[in-house]
Amino acid sequence: MPELAAAYAEQEIAVEADFKKGLSMAEIIRRAAELDAEHGPAARPPAGTALAG
Repeated sequence: MPELAAAYAEQEIAVEADFKKGLSMAEIIRRAAELDAEHGPAARPPAGTALAG
């Protein structure tokens, strides 16, 4: 959910704290973009599977 991730990244700046200790949302977004470039965008799990919920 890129929009939600971007909102978290904005809040990190506002509160001057990382999403997780030592790992900012901006870094998570950067890593996800690298993975998307290398492997293509992640697909949602098929409907009806445990991971789809």
